Amino acid sequence: MLKIANVEFENILMNASGVFSDSPYLLKTWEEAGIGGVVTKSITVEKKDPNPFSYNNGKIILIHGKDYTINSMGLPNKGLAWWKKELQKITFNVPLVISAATHTGILQEYARIVNELENIASMFEINVSCPNIKNEIIGYNLDSLRELLSNIKTKRSLSVKIPCYYKNDSLKKVILDFEEFGKQILKEKAYVHVPTQIDEIFLSKVLDLFQDFKIKCVTSHNTIPITHPLLSTPRGGLSGRPIHSIAVMQARSISAISNIDIIGSGGILNSQDVIDFLEIKNVKAVQLASGFYQYENPSLFIDKIKDGLGKYFN
Repeated sequence: MLKIANVEFENILMNASGVFSDSPYLLKTWEEAGIGGVVTKSITVEKKDPNPFSYNNGKIILIHGKDYTINSMGLPNKGLAWWKKELQKITFNVPLVISAATHTGILQEYARIVNELENIASMFEINVSCPNIKNEIIGYNLDSLRELLSNIKTKRSLSVKIPCYYKNDSLKKVILDFEEFGKQILKEKAYVHVPTQIDEIFLSKVLDLFQDFKIKCVTSHNTIPITHPLLSTPRGGLSGRPIHSIAVMQARSISAISNIDIIGSGGILNSQDVIDFLEIKNVKAVQLASGFYQYENPSLFIDKIKDGLGKYFN
């Protein structure tokens, strides 16, 4: 057992929101695979369909490569009422982390989700970093973050899932790699899109804000915003191997700035990727996403990760 933001988890592994988490029944599959806590798909107040796409017109919302994924799904989910009804039918034996989001940009929706699901959740993950919706990424706006957090009143612990704030040579390398990727595979350039005013100083301001609101945990990285003419929004999120080093560096920066509990996330494909996060002070657990696509079901992936972690499970 380990404690994250005063919530006891079975072990250091969680699924990341959005991966094999479209229903409570799929979340049970993760639980049965042996992870320490399950995370729902990001829930919005109203039902949200995937972003529109047309293969005939070359507008796509999901690209899978060997060790990366680009998605422009747009937070599809069945809405708050459906999730509330279905979650009440199932009992979980591990902590249930409910991911809350908005696709409308209405910040008060987060508080409504938290209020209605407070008696079901063990913890809430406040998703302010989805890159593939039409509205701004909330995690890049301090005023929006402040307003959002001021609206939430709950006895449950919160973790905030933040976007990429890192700008250094590693991010430049991702940009160059994916421009080349775009030219070779998609016949067009692909661009990483992080606003010019965002950097580690901004990250420090975000963490100060979390301290003001007594936020005890942060999920350290979401996908990196990427634009491409073939994506339907046209902005999507890049995950997998290309973002791992940046995600680890961001977790390290968070640890250096703050004593907040950290759930590491970003480009975990194997057990060494997990260890990269766990060696950082205040990283309590990790979330798994991209690596799942290499396997037929969650159990195979989780077993592979556990086999390589040794002391963390023995």
